[in-house]
Amino acid sequence: MARLIRSAALDTAFDAAAQMLCITARAWGVPAPAGARAAARAATASARRLAERLNACRDRRAASPSRLRLSAHGFDISY
Repeated sequence: MARLIRSAALDTAFDAAAQMLCITARAWGVPAPAGARAAARAATASARRLAERLNACRDRRAASPSRLRLSAHGFDISY
């Protein structure tokens, strides 16, 4: 199983995403606790996907910087 990467910058990004989801939930009239739970689930899922992509790239010994690029959807890794 891949080891997960955690950093202060990553935690800050998750906090910002959770805050944005809570604001959106309030704007849509969703109760705050449901919005907070949804934000926590979304942040956890995003964290897992990002960590898997970063670990996949890091673990590839032949990976070159040109194969990893940042896009609007996260990191794209081409093989």
